[in-house]
Amino acid sequence: RYVFRFTEHQPKKWFHAFQHIYATLVYGLVVIEWITVKDFLKVIKYYHMRFLKSRAEAASLALIILLKKLFFYFIFLYIPLQLLPFEPFLIVSLFLTMLVVAGITLTIIFQLAHVVPHCEAESSPANLVNKNWHVYQLQTTCDFAHGNKLVSYLIGGLNYQIEHHLFPHVCHNHYPAISSIVKQTATEFGVPYNYEETFWGAIKAHYRQLKQLGSA
Repeated sequence: RYVFRFTEHQPKKWFHAFQHIYATLVYGLVVIEWITVKDFLKVIKYYHMRFLKSRAEAASLALIILLKKLFFYFIFLYIPLQLLPFEPFLIVSLFLTMLVVAGITLTIIFQLAHVVPHCEAESSPANLVNKNWHVYQLQTTCDFAHGNKLVSYLIGGLNYQIEHHLFPHVCHNHYPAISSIVKQTATEFGVPYNYEETFWGAIKAHYRQLKQLGSA
């Protein structure tokens, strides 16, 4: 929870001064956490929030999650250990490498849309009550690399994150056309349309933001 300082409203710890250095390492652990404990912690959280009606429903959901995780490990770890002519240490190392690369990729893609210098952040959920929802999405979200069709294809249009937030039920293939309308409308009403021209520019902006928030 306190490993990172993503907004100026969070308390600053001494180790946040190094967060732009250790961020990539921690990002690499995200998928590992997800396929081990995170889903079970979510079940507990949703039970206490009463999204799940009973302990039996929570236990049933946890069992389904467990079975799916075991199937994942069976396909991607057990079978390779049994069939591939390599040392177990190498197979496990490659399995973990796959998870780390996936974690870094997944986390950075989403961080580029929110933890960059252009994006705002509220100090308290109470301040959101009188906020216009659509304006808030524009203030707290950033697009990047619209002109890079390869990036758009590989990440499923998530570089059009503003449009994804505003129109979550619209296929991402339509986001390029929608983005022009959203940008024009935002300009017309004096609302920011946050944008980074390139993918690498967005990455640099994210790490620059981490450094700034850690040393502020």
